[in-house]
Amino acid sequence: MMVKQLRQSAGLTSLELFSKTNCKLDDKDRTYERFTEELNLMMKKYNINTCLRKIHFIAQSFVESDKFQTLKEYGKSLPYDPWRGRGIIQLTHAGNTTGTIGYKQYFEYLGKFDFEKDYEVLNSDLHIAIDVGGYFWTVGKLLSKGEYLKSATKLNGEWQYYKKTRLPNYTTIDINIVADRDHIEQVTYLVNGGYNHLNERIEYTNRLKEILGYEECINKI
Repeated sequence: MMVKQLRQSAGLTSLELFSKTNCKLDDKDRTYERFTEELNLMMKKYNINTCLRKIHFIAQSFVESDKFQTLKEYGKSLPYDPWRGRGIIQLTHAGNTTGTIGYKQYFEYLGKFDFEKDYEVLNSDLHIAIDVGGYFWTVGKLLSKGEYLKSATKLNGEWQYYKKTRLPNYTTIDINIVADRDHIEQVTYLVNGGYNHLNERIEYTNRLKEILGYEECINKI
């Protein structure tokens, strides 16, 4: 399985999934079988449906979740607690003040849970923890108004322009369309809000291309 191969290449001494003590999944959900099941469901739901989209999503979530060891941001006390990063791509902030989005909007999207009380479900329910990654990837990034997003970095020497998505209360972007151009730096900027661990994100994206036989894969599409 590609996730196990990726974790081996990262030099982990243990291949147990979500084994950090701050991760509150049931033991039955810490298996590769369950992880694969939920990952496939999420990818189908959010149109992460090409080799390149899958590669970018998995590489980014691999870094965000500390190599699939946790579903909750580390740290004893954070200024935005209790809505610290949770989920496979860590959703952060309450989203209850003007000009912000976060837990509130995701729970409204689901049509259940109370963002003020049920935030830990993103760390204790595998289905929700993975689904929120697809949600953030496609409609969970807050952007300024306007039809196009100008890339933060150039790709092959040229600035890129990506079509934004206008929702009733905010403007966002489907990161799939950025992944389609294989623009690792811009995907990183949208997921991370900066370039933390950029070298790792590049490394794991390239490693996944090797694992999946990317050149052969794209020739089959």
